[in-house]
Amino acid sequence: MHILSGCYAFKDSFKKLIKAVLRPFARPLLNRIRLMVQEEIAPLRAEMTQQAEMTQQQEQQPVSSKPSFFVCTMPKSGTMFIYNSMKEILGLHEIHIASATTTVGNAIIHTAIRDFAKGGYISLAHLCAEPINCMYIAMNIDKMLLHIRDPRNGIPSLVHWNDFCNKSLDSYTLSCPIHKTYGGKFWTDMTYNEKVTHVIKYYYNDCLVWLKKWFDVLQIDFNGKYEQFSGNMNIRNHHILDGKNLVKYDDRFQFSLPCSTNILLTTHEDMVKMGDTRFLEYLCSFYGMSSMDLSSYTVNKKMELNNFREGKPDSWLHELTEEQQERVTAMLPESWRTYFGWK
Repeated sequence: MHILSGCYAFKDSFKKLIKAVLRPFARPLLNRIRLMVQEEIAPLRAEMTQQAEMTQQQEQQPVSSKPSFFVCTMPKSGTMFIYNSMKEILGLHEIHIASATTTVGNAIIHTAIRDFAKGGYISLAHLCAEPINCMYIAMNIDKMLLHIRDPRNGIPSLVHWNDFCNKSLDSYTLSCPIHKTYGGKFWTDMTYNEKVTHVIKYYYNDCLVWLKKWFDVLQIDFNGKYEQFSGNMNIRNHHILDGKNLVKYDDRFQFSLPCSTNILLTTHEDMVKMGDTRFLEYLCSFYGMSSMDLSSYTVNKKMELNNFREGKPDSWLHELTEEQQERVTAMLPESWRTYFGWK
């Protein structure tokens, strides 16, 4: 018992000795560590402060006198031509209000769309009509363009575009997931018909789903008829995306304030029939700039800039086999074909 008591006493004495020896060194060491940490986080703290100040300045900036232009398109429908042309004509700044482009998809970036709403910006996306995306649009955007085409015609367009990309893009870019489906030796080793079959399986099927979601959200009546361009500049085929109609997808939307977006629906076939300049003037007219005269505007038809290729409305009839034509036509709802005048 006495031995045990002696051990405890020795332990306490040893602890006091250690503290007495280390105390003079501990405080300077802790101070040094504190200074090192402060030096490490100082740049991060400064950057965070700068970002906060920039955000505050942006929120205080006045709304631009120019409207913001949101281009939402089905892939391979003249997307880059519309985007680059309107950006140049109106002198708009580029901003991404949706996540990185995929074949058909995207999700709204809520912080970016609030900046977009101030005006003076242009944004491009193949945005899917998911309820949350549509609600963000209805809450922040007054007008937008929804541009589509006969998805059968997008098939040969995507095949040719992928051939072009495989000749011009580097191997690293082609290895990214977004391009993996259509890039590299996997793609280049296929015959043309094999490429078409591959595109039908992925791109075409995705487009049908994408179109249906937009048609459902806009409540398009396919018993009516799509008003094709007749020569005048009267705005046709505009639809209202009403926030209250989104409650059926998610009842939490009932707590949102009333909101809506005026959506102009156009097709690639419209663009071909109108001609490039007339079509661009039509888009300007929708945004209240009916006085825009683009007769002197020169369309840049370089592939690298506008992904430009002569987009004939019936190229799929000439480049797909009969079996492929029958297959894609059977997949395309007859009501859509009748409404839009797609053969």
